[in-house]
Amino acid sequence: MRLLAFTFSLFLLVGCTGQPTSNSNSSSDTADSDPYFGKARVVVDFSNDTDPQVFCVEFPGDDVSGILLLQETGLKLVEAPGGLVCRIEQTGCEQTVCLGCACPTFGDPDCRFWSYWHWEDNQWRFSQQGAGDYLVSPGAIEAWKWGNDQMPPTWKPDGSECR
Repeated sequence: MRLLAFTFSLFLLVGCTGQPTSNSNSSSDTADSDPYFGKARVVVDFSNDTDPQVFCVEFPGDDVSGILLLQETGLKLVEAPGGLVCRIEQTGCEQTVCLGCACPTFGDPDCRFWSYWHWEDNQWRFSQQGAGDYLVSPGAIEAWKWGNDQMPPTWKPDGSECR
């Protein structure tokens, strides 16, 4: 059963549906009421002793994919075909062993990978779509966490970050 759940989680992370779909849960306000209008926040949680990094990424009013938003942070990424994130900076795996280095046995409860999250209704929700397919709107808060789909990011927005 763990193998099935893990395989399903990986399928969601890869984003194999082919066409991006619109995100109806992203917050998007007017420039007058939202200081993050025209921006999205990207949180990268390396799950070590350092605080997560928070980036404000500016883009025009159009929606962009979650993977493009992560690329716009300027962090060094290693990706596998299909939009799977293997490594961010020095955390994660090389492309040739994207899952094998942190998940030597599928279904292992200690398996670690870059999980993708959305801030919705004042809590983190594991993405049900891969980052290549998920469309992010201005004002959204997205997160990448080294871990698994059971451990949400600990960072919470307080309104003072990256203005």
